Amino acid sequence: RRNPALAAALARLGYVERAGQGVDKMYRLMLRYGKEPPEYRAWPHAVTLVLHNPGFDAEFVRWVSEAQNRQGSFTLDYLIVAAALRRGPRPTAELARALALEPPATRKLLARMEAAGLIVAEGQGRGRRWRLAPLPR
Repeated sequence: RRNPALAAALARLGYVERAGQGVDKMYRLMLRYGKEPPEYRAWPHAVTLVLHNPGFDAEFVRWVSEAQNRQGSFTLDYLIVAAALRRGPRPTAELARALALEPPATRKLLARMEAAGLIVAEGQGRGRRWRLAPLPR
């Protein structure tokens, strides 16, 4: 059962909707604005939620905005990958963990993002790492 006071506070902050679509919305909003993703843990009768506020990453927000202007809306998976890569190149295995996807599904997603010009591969095989592509302004 949801805590009504917590749900109301998070709704006022714009992180959730009372309709129960909060987790995806929190991820999208936090990542889109250059924040760390929310951390939450659920137990049978309780939920712990941690919202990090490390500051505003204006360069990343510009990158996401420009990429969305070129590509249309991002999926949550695209935002998770972009947020992970904003700190520098990452291997496929690390991105798979961040996405909570199996490696084959992660590779397909990364290939779509690469084909769209959003990310760039460096290296080959197990040593392959991914980075954000510079977007023209």
